[in-house]
Amino acid sequence: MGQTSENVARPRRAEWAVLALAALLWLPTLSGRDLWSPDEPRIAQVSEELRAAVARDGLGAAWVLQLNGAPYSQKPPLYYWTAAALGTPFGHVDPWAARLPSALAGLAGLALTMALARRLFPGVGARAAPWAGVLLALSFRWGELSSRASLDVVLSSLELAAILAWLRFARGEWTRERAALCLHGALGLAMLVKGPVALVPLAVIGLATLWNQRRGSTSLSERGGIFSARYFALSVGPLLIWGAAVLATTPAGFFHEAVVENLWGRFFSGTSHARPLFYYATQLPLEFLPSTLLLPAAFLSARGSLRSDDSNAASWRLLAVWTAVFVVFFSLSAGKRGSYLLPLFPALSLAAAVAMFEGFRVRERLAFRAGAISVGLAATLGGLASAALWADVRTLPSALGLGTSFEFPSLFLATLTATGLGGALTGLLAVRRGWSGERRAGAIAAGLVAVQLSVSHGLYPALDAERSLRPIAEAASTLARGNEPIGVFRHASLRPGLAYYAPGSPARFVDLGTRAEVDEFLSRHGRVLIAEQRRKQALGELPLPIQQQFRGGQRLVWVMAPDGRGDGPAEAKRKRLRGAP
Repeated sequence: MGQTSENVARPRRAEWAVLALAALLWLPTLSGRDLWSPDEPRIAQVSEELRAAVARDGLGAAWVLQLNGAPYSQKPPLYYWTAAALGTPFGHVDPWAARLPSALAGLAGLALTMALARRLFPGVGARAAPWAGVLLALSFRWGELSSRASLDVVLSSLELAAILAWLRFARGEWTRERAALCLHGALGLAMLVKGPVALVPLAVIGLATLWNQRRGSTSLSERGGIFSARYFALSVGPLLIWGAAVLATTPAGFFHEAVVENLWGRFFSGTSHARPLFYYATQLPLEFLPSTLLLPAAFLSARGSLRSDDSNAASWRLLAVWTAVFVVFFSLSAGKRGSYLLPLFPALSLAAAVAMFEGFRVRERLAFRAGAISVGLAATLGGLASAALWADVRTLPSALGLGTSFEFPSLFLATLTATGLGGALTGLLAVRRGWSGERRAGAIAAGLVAVQLSVSHGLYPALDAERSLRPIAEAASTLARGNEPIGVFRHASLRPGLAYYAPGSPARFVDLGTRAEVDEFLSRHGRVLIAEQRRKQALGELPLPIQQQFRGGQRLVWVMAPDGRGDGPAEAKRKRLRGAP
């Protein structure tokens, strides 16, 4: 019953090349720019406070996460433990330590996706596997989050590992004991990353098994005790043990905040990131670009296989259930973010890659058209970039929320120009010389890699001033005296990043929600206030001049303080930083 072919058992050179290429795309960028708000600074600050607590009080302090000196109830600890451990040898959780778990998980996700391709589709999977890795690596959201601090990439790779463990058992490659330990162990780690949402793959496996059994298929339909109750201690137990230890040492309201408000409220009430029911109908195609262009071909491949009930039908059923379960589950949740569907990306990449190699003419035409569209888009993008470069029209409109002060870097525009011209020439050569589908796909992938490199090494560093909280934190700290408290008006999401980049106690940044709280703070505690321009009406008139302003458009942030707060070198530095009229 097991697969013994070398195509199934061993990764090919092309797969190692895909991993090497992805490592070159992501790893050099981990420390090249600041942490971007809101998520990255929060992850880094929680990890840094954890590292400092363990260094001061020992490993016992690792149970309870802290943010700004208070217990942190929003997420379980695994990612933060890892980042803190990586930062410990250097005495600080820097951007490299905060982002490395995401990058490694992103690479692991590519390897697992390619292994899944070889096992799900034994005939075409060996050819499709490297392309599944390429499509996943070049999809917008997976590539972006693999070079940033993100819990969702780690969660996605662990969930993928669980599904692959079940598949190897269903294919007869692993014993029940080995598969159960790997499956439930991966889910147990995933639970320690983002909580009960990590158990969604169990619904995928169960429904795919039920569908295959009803169709009379013996492929991918055997559960055989792998989900017996004794194994669930491994998938659920770690989170329960950690939760019990935390509840025993935190205030009484921690359970309500962590479980009732964070889990129940986020899913049913939309207490965070509330979005409409059909949010993912538009968001998913955008997040999965440019590989979205191949999804129509994947749909036709799946439909043809399921109608004919051929040897790959059971595998397509798994991918169909995988897609349906994640889309339906997260659409029903009141709180939605594009990254929540990241665990679906490996399935979509695999489906698109397999569709590239199944030789029905209609799909070949669709794949060719997708390639032609990609080349056309590259040429158009390159032409626009060239026009902007030569006409020196490089400012981004303030309507996009980044302010008119931002300019596209010349190197970035030049790279897009070269990519567009190269894409157009490649398209002409492909038509005139009759290139094979794989060769065309390789040329398009090379162009997409060039675009990603220009974005990660050219565009993103230029956006630091708009996305980093370092300038705001440094300006506020310079204007304050010593470890004086600094008020933050109605923008609690800024506090972790401000605390990360500012010296002194994390608790020095104080949340202020009303004008009365602002008045009390200014009269009794501190004299430096941070507020967004859009809060101007709620803030009212204050006897504090705007000393500096940062970012732009709708995200303009003011740093306010009385004149003459600094003295000596600090005053000189304040004047150099001063940007307000």
